[in-house]
Amino acid sequence: MEALLYVLASIVSLIFAVGGIMNFLFGKHDPTDLVLLIFIISLIATIFYMVIVINREIKKD
Repeated sequence: MEALLYVLASIVSLIFAVGGIMNFLFGKHDPTDLVLLIFIISLIATIFYMVIVINREIKKD
């Protein structure tokens, strides 16, 4: 259940990151560059957190 929640959170952050990248590539360059950077950092952090949680779940069994 806990792992599912982290997967959901990572999907949401992935959607935001993809949106940010699309805006960065095809949109105008304004303060959204900073938003893109924040989204990428949060995405990376979420993935690392997911990996740690999944590894913990596997070790429990």
